[in-house]
Amino acid sequence: MYAIVDIETTGGDGHGHKVTEFAVYVSDGKKEIDHFTSLVNPGKLIPTFITQMTGITNEMVIDAPPFYEIANQVVQYTQDCTFVAHNVSFDYSILKKEFKSLGYNYQRPRLCTVNLGRRLVKNLPSYSLGSLCKHFNIDIKHRHRAFGDAKATLKLFNYLLAIKERDEIEIKKNLPSKLTGEEIDALPEATGVYYLLNGHNEVLYVGKSVNIRSRVLDHFRNHQSIKAIEMASQIASINYQLTGSELIALLLESQEIKALQPRFNRAQRRRTLPWGLYQKVEQGYLKLFLKKSTDNEPIMQFRSKESGKSFLHKVSKENRLCQSFCGLYRNVGKACMLHQLNLCNGACNGKEEASTYNQRVMDALDIYHEDESYLIIDEGKGEYQKSIVLVENGIYKGFGYVDEYVLNWGLEAIKEHLAYHENHKDIDTIIRGFIKRKKVEQVVKLSNGFLAKV
Repeated sequence: MYAIVDIETTGGDGHGHKVTEFAVYVSDGKKEIDHFTSLVNPGKLIPTFITQMTGITNEMVIDAPPFYEIANQVVQYTQDCTFVAHNVSFDYSILKKEFKSLGYNYQRPRLCTVNLGRRLVKNLPSYSLGSLCKHFNIDIKHRHRAFGDAKATLKLFNYLLAIKERDEIEIKKNLPSKLTGEEIDALPEATGVYYLLNGHNEVLYVGKSVNIRSRVLDHFRNHQSIKAIEMASQIASINYQLTGSELIALLLESQEIKALQPRFNRAQRRRTLPWGLYQKVEQGYLKLFLKKSTDNEPIMQFRSKESGKSFLHKVSKENRLCQSFCGLYRNVGKACMLHQLNLCNGACNGKEEASTYNQRVMDALDIYHEDESYLIIDEGKGEYQKSIVLVENGIYKGFGYVDEYVLNWGLEAIKEHLAYHENHKDIDTIIRGFIKRKKVEQVVKLSNGFLAKV
């Protein structure tokens, strides 16, 4: 069953905004089974530009029920359903925040009609609700009202689901001989990591997805390369691990690729980035230089020599460091380019003492060394469960799962549920990217072993 949802809010980006209208249509994938819709009193004023877009005024919602009065209906109408919406992360995150304020952990499997449309309908200039509905000749009545957009999304979803089912039938006809349609159907439409294995039970490929079944099917759809065809022909079985959290799926995928070294994974097989920043002392001065990464621990690592040089140019200019001593200027014995522009203090020609210069180099590099300790809390694999990721002194320690109440017992109790894993630069990039894009539920700073919310 599917619950096709749309909401209207007091603003567009989800930060501090409240629901003003909720609509859900329950479908079996072919026809509507039930529906529920209601205006919602947000408890705050609706901005004029939102009223101009949706038509929902402050007067319309003044006598409407607040969210807590319709919360039970939201739970009931979406129970045992996949939560479907156009740009599902927005609608779902808003509802989770509303439920969190009521002390309830709202969790549903999710499906996005934007992503589904991109996969099934090629070469559209836009995959907005309006663009996709125009493509399928769906008339959107009451645009930018929750009940109108949800109804249009329901019709769109039924079209996309029919295409998806026909597509899967064709794919199953061309499955490798050792795979069956039943094995594909048994794959979950949930977040996790999957493993494609050959007839000798060797892992050919490790991947992650928020919809494992859909992503696995992509491996048998419209192969564009010889390697893709070769891999597909060798697949004999499929395993998977559910993670709940997309962040945990990425961390597990990266870990497994490095541990298993699957033949058809390329991007993350390397345990270290290819270029490293190193240091040496010559004539008392601390000098920085780039070279291919070795077993010796570099100060920092980079994906390319160019990105390393770009970093050194930035550091030298911002901190008045000598370009010659950063490997960026080769005229030995002469003042570097920055000194000629009065942007270097003159270590390159002996005008700055080594001890002073060396301290500035170390201070400059310290700025780029994160040493924060924090705990990331995200979705778990079940209701009333959370996933946890621990970073101590800037170093990734591992991940695990806890029941929600354990979060109140302190860091040492939480650590007992942690599976410790190897740290590497790919992990650092993954974690920082998720935090920057606010794709995790909560980040909690650690101070002297204690949790402090941020």
